[in-house]
Amino acid sequence: MDDLIVLFARILLGAVFLVSGIDKIIFFGEAREEFRKAKLPYSNVCLMAVIPLHFFAGLGIILGIYTSPSAFLLAGFMLCVTLWIHDFWNRPTRQAKLESSRLALANYAVLGGLLMLAANGPGAYVVG
Repeated sequence: MDDLIVLFARILLGAVFLVSGIDKIIFFGEAREEFRKAKLPYSNVCLMAVIPLHFFAGLGIILGIYTSPSAFLLAGFMLCVTLWIHDFWNRPTRQAKLESSRLALANYAVLGGLLMLAANGPGAYVVG
């Protein structure tokens, strides 16, 4: 039963990033604008790095291939993005701080799941 739960968790976590990668491919122009508005340094380079990271690491997590390294890389990504984008401590109003802190906490929850997956591995149900 535990391995089925791990499989389900892997599918849920991996799908977040796989769908994000696919979305950034399909809607590349919008993704580029989103990265630019976030004032990411070298936003085009960042976007070109994030697309394969999301796609392949998300797919790897779902399939159980390179699960721990994929989860660890995505956890590092989530930490950086959350600190950069959801800097609620810098928001001008209480409402903006609250909204941004909620998004940051949701990202930290995903980060926690990724770290647990990186530490414990994919479980019994893997491809190959």
